[in-house]
Amino acid sequence: MTTLTKDRMRSLIVISLCALMACKGKDEAPPAAKPAEPAMVPETTEMPAPGTTASGINLAGLTGELKKEAEHRPKGAVTVEQVFDALEKQGIKPEQKQQLVALSGAASYCADARVGGGVIVVVCEYENPEHAMRGKEAIEKRYNKAVSKDTIRKINGATMITVVSADPAQSNRVDQIVSTFSALTPSSGS
Repeated sequence: MTTLTKDRMRSLIVISLCALMACKGKDEAPPAAKPAEPAMVPETTEMPAPGTTASGINLAGLTGELKKEAEHRPKGAVTVEQVFDALEKQGIKPEQKQQLVALSGAASYCADARVGGGVIVVVCEYENPEHAMRGKEAIEKRYNKAVSKDTIRKINGATMITVVSADPAQSNRVDQIVSTFSALTPSSGS
């Protein structure tokens, strides 16, 4: 065979193989995918180190933050205690009161309480009214999608109250909480 004929033969063979492969791929169904194997779970799971959460957050640091916030409360703000005392005088008994990490709300000090009927009241103290406004804006930007549409935030001087209620039947109670808060003035001892 001549060189020209050998080259043509190679070309014909390559073209034939390509065509054969293309036809073969269209006629056959693709191989079934293997079912995914479950992830391997270790036989033992390590417990988080004492004083940390499963995600590794050091609770000692959190306790230290809460202590620092409690020791450095702002002066001239309506206090958490004033709010809860005023609510109690109105017949709205705050229960399960607890300090919250104020840092998450850009505040100086925060606490919350349950007041019955599924209503939660959060009170945050700020250094001044401007900080309270910036804190409110930051919280609304960050958390508005994650909370009930029945969440109300109000500022009174350097203090902000957040009232959360998912029950429309509690609207009178919520209004009473907000008006009680709005009538407060900073105590002379703060």
